[in-house]
Amino acid sequence: MWTDVAVAALCAVVAFLFANVGLGGGLLYLPILGAAYAWSPPTLVALTHLFSVATLAASAWGHWRSGLVRGRLAIAIGVPMMLAATLGARATLGNDARTVRYAFAVVLCLIAGKMVLGLRRPKVGAPRTGSPRPTALGRRALRVLVPATAVGFLSGAVGIGGGVLLVPILLWGAGLGTREAVGTAAFALVWSSCSALATYAAGGAMAVPAGTVVAVLVATLAGAMLGTRLGLERLRGRHVRAGFVAVLVIAAVSTVWR
Repeated sequence: MWTDVAVAALCAVVAFLFANVGLGGGLLYLPILGAAYAWSPPTLVALTHLFSVATLAASAWGHWRSGLVRGRLAIAIGVPMMLAATLGARATLGNDARTVRYAFAVVLCLIAGKMVLGLRRPKVGAPRTGSPRPTALGRRALRVLVPATAVGFLSGAVGIGGGVLLVPILLWGAGLGTREAVGTAAFALVWSSCSALATYAAGGAMAVPAGTVVAVLVATLAGAMLGTRLGLERLRGRHVRAGFVAVLVIAAVSTVWR
């Protein structure tokens, strides 16, 4: 019982922090669950995706209500990401993905470096508001479609949500502001995370005590909702971007360590 309480509390804290940067929190959910329970790796990964879906859904909903989600763009990239995540999960399920994880860690470090430079040289001018014109939306979708689909496949392969790559892609490829990139990424990643979760569930990886899963899921959802609400009210885009850089470094270390 006390193990469940501790895990629920830790996952709530992770959700609180990660919901603000458009990430599902899988890079921390997985080691928390692995340290607390003697479940098989597929089960741990499946539950990681489940809690990531809760975190991403809360983040996406909060950003949507604040007008910070480009819905059509999220759907345009979310559907191919969902299919690619399924292929990635099937391709590496039961295999050694060490090489993929190392390459992934290098990419994370490069992105973190670029974002640090962006913090030192902030753009001048007011952010754009309103919905993009259809032609602009089409150009944005085309610019990010291929890399976003690759993120879907890679996230399915290494067992995390992919937000650490998708948010920068939307920042630089689609030209979104920080908050819009976070909200749109969370919305799109719900699709790919659900796809990966379904892949593991179909393989019988969800045979765990229902009470434990429900308790942690409720705590995760509550933490994500609270974190999203407070973050939208009090944190500026620059603060979110700085937090995202820190998450990228943690993700790189965690990816190699696993």
